[in-house]
Amino acid sequence: LWYSPQDLKPLMPIVDVLSQPDLIASLQQELVAAHRSGAIERYCMPDADGWMQCVPGLWTSTHGWNAETCMALLPTLCNTLSRDFPTTTLPFVHSGQEELSLFGIQPGGRIQPHDDGTNVRINALMSLHNCHGRWIKAGGETRTFHGDGEWIIWDASFLHEAGSAEETRD
Repeated sequence: LWYSPQDLKPLMPIVDVLSQPDLIASLQQELVAAHRSGAIERYCMPDADGWMQCVPGLWTSTHGWNAETCMALLPTLCNTLSRDFPTTTLPFVHSGQEELSLFGIQPGGRIQPHDDGTNVRINALMSLHNCHGRWIKAGGETRTFHGDGEWIIWDASFLHEAGSAEETRD
């Protein structure tokens, strides 16, 4: 149900690159700039529970890279990872099998319990900006982000939910 990055060999090059403090700082700056410019609001749709997903994703196994979304939100991320996707040479068996997306959750926000309807993929979330106290619960166990640059990885075919503590750090 739960994994570490080391459990998933195709993920390790991505984890290694994204774990560099200078890159995390650059991505955080781009994310703040995208918010200030209104790009987050143009590309990312919040729901009533405080959950936000940026659509279309930055990269999907169906369509490849989305240059417009990449340039508007996180061009450094897309340029950095352009050689790492797809992570396999095997054929994809599901249209959403592999994707790179941007998600967010507001303080006090919640994602209701659900499963992703398939076991063909593993969800790997990296905390990028102001994620302290955000959590994922799956299989009755909760994992919490304590800082930026951390990873939570799980099999999304299990019932899971997510949320945010009321308080966030600035």
